Amino acid sequence: MKNQKKIIILLTVLSVIMIIFSKSYALFQTTIVSDKSVVEITTASELPTITVNDIKAKLNSNNSITEDAITYLSGSKEVINFNYVWYSGKLWRITSINQDGTMKLITEDLITAITFNTNPIYNKDAWIYQFLNEDFLDTLYNKENIIVEDSSWNAVTDANQVPQKLESSTPIKGDVGLLTSYEYYKAYEKTDSLNNYLNVGYYWWLITAYDNIYIHSVDLNGNLIHNYQPELYKFGVRPMIVLKPNLKFTGSGTKNNPYKIVGDKKVGVKGDFLNTRLSGEYVRVDNKVYRIVGIENGTTKLTSVDYVRDKDNNILLKSFGSDINYANSVASKNLDYWGYYLNNTWLTENLKKYITEGTYYLGQSGNNQSYKTSICENNVDNLLKTTSLCQKTNKTWYGFIGLPRTGEMFSSQLGDGYIYLKDMWILTSPSDTKVWFVSYNGTLAFGDPTSWLAVARPSINLKSNIIVTRGYGTKERPYELSVQ
Repeated sequence: MKNQKKIIILLTVLSVIMIIFSKSYALFQTTIVSDKSVVEITTASELPTITVNDIKAKLNSNNSITEDAITYLSGSKEVINFNYVWYSGKLWRITSINQDGTMKLITEDLITAITFNTNPIYNKDAWIYQFLNEDFLDTLYNKENIIVEDSSWNAVTDANQVPQKLESSTPIKGDVGLLTSYEYYKAYEKTDSLNNYLNVGYYWWLITAYDNIYIHSVDLNGNLIHNYQPELYKFGVRPMIVLKPNLKFTGSGTKNNPYKIVGDKKVGVKGDFLNTRLSGEYVRVDNKVYRIVGIENGTTKLTSVDYVRDKDNNILLKSFGSDINYANSVASKNLDYWGYYLNNTWLTENLKKYITEGTYYLGQSGNNQSYKTSICENNVDNLLKTTSLCQKTNKTWYGFIGLPRTGEMFSSQLGDGYIYLKDMWILTSPSDTKVWFVSYNGTLAFGDPTSWLAVARPSINLKSNIIVTRGYGTKERPYELSVQ
């Protein structure tokens, strides 16, 4: 009897242990699944929030300079690693914080590469102003509640070798602008130009004129330069905005966990149509990563992030085609030409499930011409209109796989600095015999279409019934897609 009681007690104890273990294990599993689920669906408005004062609390004498009630972030890439912001499908950097709580942001990437203007003066007639306040502005989500509209942009002339803080008596008004040479100087005052956090390894425009011929810009080594004419060169464009003072943020400000603005568009969830998403977000199609260029007539235009590679992952170099007309390249039946190669060898059966034919604009745009001539008929009245409303050129090709054009979103280099990059063809030509390519340093140059070898980043148009299945729309976690 005693042994029987002992057995019963032992079995009871074991049963209790098993129950506790199973519940603990179930709780553990539920916690893991729950955490993952929360990460997938959490939006900025559902997370603990911070304000501009919390961001400003990270600044000190080692990483910033305060002057005339403006606090400029200043220092090396290693020191300034806490000022990333994800907004409207794009990664930005905070450059300064004003006393009233407004903050200036600049895009981390070059958005495009275009000619500045016919002269170094930044005003509402300047081609770069039109790009910023028409084409680029249209890609910003909920801008009326997030950015300071009609901001003042200090477009002055500064012929000093070391930039001075000069104030314009008539600042240019606009929702989007550019960095001044003085602001760039402040960014590297605590380090050097090569290592400062705003140096991205390309040539890009600043807003400040040097004199009546030249304009300040930044070269591929981060140096402040002023010996390039704004009508003869196509440099990279890094737009700037000013955030309103009472916004709330989530995140930690690092590159992997940037600040997210409460009021920005929520992350796409399973079942969302891709054509409701944002220009700049990342997607994966046929095991390749792209960025959303824009939405037109229900279709979503994408441009590849990486260059075309062969089966061994080697970057391919090819001629543009037999002449400057991409349509002829496609029809050539020559695999050494990008047009034919992309629309035949590179175009897979799986990719065909997702894409539809689209219109690719082949208008010419010379050094001393507006970026709009690549898509619009070239006349004065027409070019005063926004790109979306202009009379479109009849120089087009309609098909599946194209290339970016000059002045298009994300038509510049997208890599991490020039040392990793190759010259890259785009669709636009400057003349009847040459075709533009984006140089490894972020500028535009031109080459002979038949003999010059360069890489390709294909452009495609997705069908209107493509939906999101998972992902965040970021470079690290692009949206995965399916056909509804």
